[in-house]
Amino acid sequence: MYLELQPKLSLEHILGVFDQDTAMICIVRGKDHIYEYVNAAYQNLVVERELLDCPIREVFPELAEQGFIEIMDYVYLTGNSFTTNGMPFNINNEEHYFDLLYYPIKLSDGQIYGTYVRAKEVTKKVLYKRRLRESEESWRKLANYVPSFNWKANAQGELTFVSEKWRAYCGFGNGELTEDEYRQSIHPMDHFHSKIKWQEAIKNKSVLKMEMRCRRYDGIYRWFLVQAEPMLDQTGKITSWFGSLFDINERKIAEIEKQESVAKEKQLFISSEIQRQMLENLFNKIPAMICTLKGSDHKFEFINPAVEKFFGSRQLLGKLVKDALPEVLDQGLIRHLDKIFKTGKPFVGKEIPYAFTKDYGLEPENFYFNCSFYAMYDERRNVNGILVFASDVTEQVKTREKLALKNEHLIRINNELDNFIYTASHDLRAPVFNIEGLMNTLKISLSDEIKRNDEFNSIMKYVSTSIDRFKNTLQELTDISKVQNDIEEVIDFTYLEEVMEEIRLLYRDAIKVSDASIEIHWDVKASFSFSRKNFRSIIINLVSNALKYRKPDQKTKIVLTGEKNKNYLLLSVKDNGLGIPKIHLGKVFTMFKRFHDHVEGTGVGLYIVKRMMENSNGRIEVDSNEGEGTNFKLYFKLTNQIDLF
Repeated sequence: MYLELQPKLSLEHILGVFDQDTAMICIVRGKDHIYEYVNAAYQNLVVERELLDCPIREVFPELAEQGFIEIMDYVYLTGNSFTTNGMPFNINNEEHYFDLLYYPIKLSDGQIYGTYVRAKEVTKKVLYKRRLRESEESWRKLANYVPSFNWKANAQGELTFVSEKWRAYCGFGNGELTEDEYRQSIHPMDHFHSKIKWQEAIKNKSVLKMEMRCRRYDGIYRWFLVQAEPMLDQTGKITSWFGSLFDINERKIAEIEKQESVAKEKQLFISSEIQRQMLENLFNKIPAMICTLKGSDHKFEFINPAVEKFFGSRQLLGKLVKDALPEVLDQGLIRHLDKIFKTGKPFVGKEIPYAFTKDYGLEPENFYFNCSFYAMYDERRNVNGILVFASDVTEQVKTREKLALKNEHLIRINNELDNFIYTASHDLRAPVFNIEGLMNTLKISLSDEIKRNDEFNSIMKYVSTSIDRFKNTLQELTDISKVQNDIEEVIDFTYLEEVMEEIRLLYRDAIKVSDASIEIHWDVKASFSFSRKNFRSIIINLVSNALKYRKPDQKTKIVLTGEKNKNYLLLSVKDNGLGIPKIHLGKVFTMFKRFHDHVEGTGVGLYIVKRMMENSNGRIEVDSNEGEGTNFKLYFKLTNQIDLF
């Protein structure tokens, strides 16, 4: 850049502008660099020296030895400008530093007139940087000797220096710390936290202070306190950060353990409180009486609504059992409580009698309780109280006593009835047989003419039929009496096939007339323990019913199926007969009940079958639809599993 003086340019105007500049400005002419103009700032540098019309070499002879004159000679002779920053000069034995600008001044004909010089003193700035650099070098040396780990970062928080001790601690060796090495040295869970802290400190220009885990050379993470302070320039702008790391692992671990312990205790307290509230809510909803007794003197600490309801207006909470319920002193309750508190062993009682006064001013009443007493413990496993559960079973006990009296009365009546049935059936048997014998004698003694009389034969047939019914009724009454009294034959191995052979012979005519088929789906060798006589009676009843109540318009089919069903032998007797209406199924096993009147019968057979099954711990079930047949299921209790098959 060249500064040319034009003939029309006002020199006074130019010099007025230069006088206002804070930089030192001068214009020198010719090869001897004679001062033609200096502004106020330049003159103030050397107030005592005369400058105008004097060559610079005479005014500042010391500059010649410092290379200043050679620079000006270069600009004047070559016409090239020259710029430099922080150039040192010694003036009046004082060190000064300048940012220098040299421009050649050319006339209109191109001839170089002189040199324009602009100098900005930066002595303070240079000396500050020098001191800062020297201070940093001293700090770096010191950082490798102090106990803590030290580091430095630029204004943006990027590390520019870490102490050798820290690099050795992390196992990174010599050289500058890379970004990857920095990330590797911090625990992954602390990266985000540390980044946020850095950003806050940079934004607020505040001291950085945080705790994080750093990795040792062997891969072990330890806790460190990280601190950093910002260095500010004269304008308050951050220039750098100086920081340190202190190992606080032992203190931090102790703090964490303490926090965990406190948190655990708090959690335990919350958990126990929740459990206590849950138990209290549960106890309040349970209809049984629940209370807690504290201490060796058994003070009521908690009672649920059931206890309050039972004792009415009597005050229990906060009182000792002996004071709140003085009537129990002679009934053994205090003795039980003392023993439980001393030994810690629970006590469970069933239908324990106690006499209580449920309300003030009333006479004691006898009550029965199912009660349980359990010891409660403190944190040292010492008994500190008793938990009481009690259910008032007074009504059940009294009801059972009433039922026992009624049962005793009913048993007596049943025995009398059984005796009557047995006596009646036994005493009536002889007259019936006598009547039958007399009728037979009468038939023999009558003339042939009377015997050929149709009316006489019809009457005799009715009498004979009535006698047979009477005899059957007496036999069934005897069977009922035996069943009622659980009179059993000797238990023996029972084979279904043997019983079926008897039935086929006994009902051969009925089977032939109805063209019936009887199928047995059961291993013919299979057997089980049961009264053979009763089993025969059960099968005869069911098969004979199937033959009696068959459909006249189709072939009768009876199927017997046996299989094991858990601890029972399930025997199914199924037919395709008339069936039973659904509304009558509940009355099938009732005595003297019949649902079809076109065949003879008294209606006691199924009743006897049911009693026989129940007397042997078995059961019988029926499934039937009217017009679709009937299926009886017999469940025989297996007392010995090897009896089956």
